[in-house]
Amino acid sequence: MFAQFWSVDRRLLQVNELEWNEVALSLDIVNRIRSIQKEFGIPKLSGHIVCNNDDLRGVLSQLCPTMATLSRCRTLQVTNQKPDRCLATTVASNCALFVEMEDIDVPRVLERLQAKLAKTNTGLKKMEAQRSMDSYEEMVPQNIREKHDQQMEVLQADSARLSAAAAMLKTTR
Repeated sequence: MFAQFWSVDRRLLQVNELEWNEVALSLDIVNRIRSIQKEFGIPKLSGHIVCNNDDLRGVLSQLCPTMATLSRCRTLQVTNQKPDRCLATTVASNCALFVEMEDIDVPRVLERLQAKLAKTNTGLKKMEAQRSMDSYEEMVPQNIREKHDQQMEVLQADSARLSAAAAMLKTTR
């Protein structure tokens, strides 16, 4: 569901395992925010990182200005309480990201998501129709069938991602 915008090779940093996990989590948060911005067409958003662990919340609070800059957020706060009227997504077992709904033009975004979903589902139906032909196994070489299988997996994942995003928007209105 989420595009990879930032990544770091751990070997480049001189950090221990705990510090690396904190850096990796902060990059996951940045990537999640950037993906939401791209998926929903939000250039700048206001977000809240809700974290149950006091130590981790302290670390994320220190990294918050950097994460806000990297993710191009209008505002980004770390807290231990879930805010109201926000779109939620889990980042880690003890950390969630909440995006304020005021930043999202829900009808427009839903329309866009549903159009993408329709296009994806059309592609899926075409691929399934191709694969269900009697002569498919005989006529199509193995390497092409494998490519088709990979394309099907991508389309199914995209369909699930788009359906989940649309459902999430509908339930948080």
